[in-house]
Amino acid sequence: DYSTGLKDDPAPAFSVYRARGVLYARLDDADNAIADYDRAFEVPEIDKSDKPMLYIFRGNAYAQKGEFAMAVSSYDEAIASGDKGFVGWAYFVRGISHLLAGSLAEASADFKKVANDDPTVAEYAIWADIADRRSNAPSSLVEASANLDLAKWPGPIVRLFMGKSTPSEVLALADDPDP
Repeated sequence: DYSTGLKDDPAPAFSVYRARGVLYARLDDADNAIADYDRAFEVPEIDKSDKPMLYIFRGNAYAQKGEFAMAVSSYDEAIASGDKGFVGWAYFVRGISHLLAGSLAEASADFKKVANDDPTVAEYAIWADIADRRSNAPSSLVEASANLDLAKWPGPIVRLFMGKSTPSEVLALADDPDP
């Protein structure tokens, strides 16, 4: 339908390329996703505010392929945009790409940046701890936990990582049907 729409009316090309790229990514077709994101960048009427999100989407597709250097490059573009709505997320996903590529110092720096910028997000603290542990660096999770609500998910994982819970306790909480 997206392809037919582009043939029938190329005017909304940016939105269609972006949406079709997301669909390709969800179908594990990262190559076509990247191609559509690149086409979306070429649309003359692309709004500057749409670019950071598109850089992140493209970075995610590169990461999906295991091309972490290309993913990091795309995330760098999102960060360079300075768009506060996307910069934090770009640092976070760039950190994951660094971690998967084995660039532990860079991963740790990215995770600590987002964790310092928003110390209430448990996921940031967890990923920073994972990077620290892989680097044999001291954990900062105990200090970070002071800003986290450990009663709600993923608080049980934080408690597990701090040695205050067991895997079976965390799994039992994960199986709880009450969101």
